[in-house]
Amino acid sequence: SGAGLEVSVNVTNNGKKEGTHTLVLWINDAIDQTQNVTLAAGASRHVIFTINIDKIGINKITVNQLSGNFNWLGPN
Repeated sequence: SGAGLEVSVNVTNNGKKEGTHTLVLWINDAIDQTQNVTLAAGASRHVIFTINIDKIGINKITVNQLSGNFNWLGPN
């Protein structure tokens, strides 16, 4: 398949209790993966998604409310 890329986000529990949150990774407006993250109150974690991109050109990546675009030029 396409290019193997890593998408990473930092997640922090700003609450006063342990909590679980589901991160949803979208690629070009379609759900690709989800990860459940459980954190103690005040704790943070670096979460990595490994994705494969087949679409040459501009691609949109979204994790919950964070998003960005990148231009994949194809394999070497």
